[in-house]
Amino acid sequence: MDKKDKDDIYLNLLNKIQEQSKETQNTVIDLDKKVDLHIQKTEYELSRINALDEEQNQLIDEHIAGVKTLKGIYEEHKKENDVRFQALEEPRKVFAWLFKATGIVGVICGAIFGAIKLIAFFI
Repeated sequence: MDKKDKDDIYLNLLNKIQEQSKETQNTVIDLDKKVDLHIQKTEYELSRINALDEEQNQLIDEHIAGVKTLKGIYEEHKKENDVRFQALEEPRKVFAWLFKATGIVGVICGAIFGAIKLIAFFI
């Protein structure tokens, strides 16, 4: 092999390396573009997620405030109803007491009447 053949082989080899280098460079450039697009899409999605997160946090805060308001209204209403129910229960309690008292008085009167009849029977 002479020097010219060796040079041709080296030149061909260098040309192949150069072509492969260009192909690799183009592939890297394409991948870099894809990665950049993916990063942009991810950044957009993250910003959208953060916006939705803020919106949901605001809705949750409003919900919690509403629940606290309703709890206060419920407790106030319960206190008012307890007072009303106690007022409504008073006549029933009085009637129950009167019924017991009438029963006791009736028993006492019956006993006295029975005692008088018994005494009158022996006299």
